[in-house]
Amino acid sequence: MQIDGEHLRLSDIFSVAFENEPCSIEETAAGLLDERRRSLEIISKEKTIYGVNTGFGILADHRISPDDVDALQKNIVLSHAAGVGEPVQRELVRAIMLVRANSLLKGYSGVRKCVVQRILDLLNNGITPMVPEKGSVGASGDLAPLAHIAMTLIGEGECFFDGKVV
Repeated sequence: MQIDGEHLRLSDIFSVAFENEPCSIEETAAGLLDERRRSLEIISKEKTIYGVNTGFGILADHRISPDDVDALQKNIVLSHAAGVGEPVQRELVRAIMLVRANSLLKGYSGVRKCVVQRILDLLNNGITPMVPEKGSVGASGDLAPLAHIAMTLIGEGECFFDGKVV
């Protein structure tokens, strides 16, 4: 199945989450991500963009050095991984991952195509991040669970693979 940011159906989510159907990025959506990312990189060299090249909260007006942007992004993921409790059911985490990958394909976040591809790689290879059932950061309540998923993408945290916690 291919995802494009626009046409994901409930039956698609079920197939990937519960039946392990492989998925990939539709070519036009991949092109959009590449285009939007290039634009963000150009603009962020010239302008201050909250959360891209600035701090957060009280440091929102503080521009981050290009040398420190990677550390900032890693630290924001780690600081939001504030969940506790039993792990969320594997299939539900897989559903979250697919929906998030599809959402990122809309091209509004400026993420690299490889971020979406790595989420799909996890799904396609049976690697499921360990997401605790309790915890939220911010008004939407999804930052902690998404941070636990993102931790796996950056080589942190725990995940389930081949029936084991790794």
